[in-house]
Amino acid sequence: FLQGTHSVKLVVIDNDGESDTSVTTVTRTMFRKNVNGQVVAGLSLIGSNILYAIVNGDAIYRMDNDGNIDYTLQVGGNLLASSSIANDSTVYIGSTDNNIYAFSKNGTSLWVKALGGAVTTTPTVDILNDRVYVGVLNRNFQFIDRSTGNVLGNYFSDSPINTSAVITSDDKLFFSTSNGTMYGFDLASISFPNVTPTWIINSSDMISSSPAIDSEGFFYVGTSNGLLKKISMQPELQGTVVWTANLGGSIIASPVIDATGNIYVGSSNDNFYSVDRMNGSIEWSYSFGGQIKTTATISNDANIYFGTSNGYIYCIDTLGTTLWQYEDSSSICSSLLYSDGVLYLGTLDGRLV
Repeated sequence: FLQGTHSVKLVVIDNDGESDTSVTTVTRTMFRKNVNGQVVAGLSLIGSNILYAIVNGDAIYRMDNDGNIDYTLQVGGNLLASSSIANDSTVYIGSTDNNIYAFSKNGTSLWVKALGGAVTTTPTVDILNDRVYVGVLNRNFQFIDRSTGNVLGNYFSDSPINTSAVITSDDKLFFSTSNGTMYGFDLASISFPNVTPTWIINSSDMISSSPAIDSEGFFYVGTSNGLLKKISMQPELQGTVVWTANLGGSIIASPVIDATGNIYVGSSNDNFYSVDRMNGSIEWSYSFGGQIKTTATISNDANIYFGTSNGYIYCIDTLGTTLWQYEDSSSICSSLLYSDGVLYLGTLDGRLV
């Protein structure tokens, strides 16, 4: 077989002319590349052929989609979260050395900004307002000029920020802290340098996942004690928790939402769930034999892909039926990336696949 996924049909006909058919798929790895550190952050892609892989304690690898390394971007500290890539191919990455870095598409350094604390989240790029937003473990949420790296303003939250911020289509910014407090900002009316949130929701649950946003602007976050929460932050109203679903295990990976609005998320109790976004009821759940710390990805033909701590990659459909599985030799904790029929992932023993 060539590299990729292939459909194989077996047709058996006996001497009396009776027949039966079996169909399966065979997946062959496109490339496996060993690197000098754990891959715990997700991968990023420009177009269909430029891949950025984050390797903890080493560098940012720029590769083509055949696994050939063009160059590496070296930074200080450890890299624990994915890079962000703007529409002009500028790369932004935060590190435990207390800095956020910006690199051009050619790999040259554009600027480095010290933020006073370790950065363990993915920066959020705001093309509309030409800014980058990032939370820091010293509780400080930073509003940064995307072109110059200058800090425009900041807001000190109640506890360390270890999940990424998101922006809605109507220009609202949302982030949460390790204490479970959720902050919302109306970017259309924000003023610098004295930044104040428009909404604050206090919660006793430690939020452990970055949020997902549905088509109506509702947010979904997971907690360390196994709760999935739907959050509403509507104009001129105080933010509220719409519903809470108990999934029974820590939710580290971000929820993902398909084109029909269904929510999918994995848990530390080995289960992967489909949750109704209207009322929070569990539509189905299946055990996959290992903790699920990877944010799933959904293909354009509605297949769902995720990895497990015991080294398996699963492809399932929207009903939870396993279509195929791929076994690797190491735990998979990084988010998966799907593009043009190819799935990209990293492993804890330092391999890019």
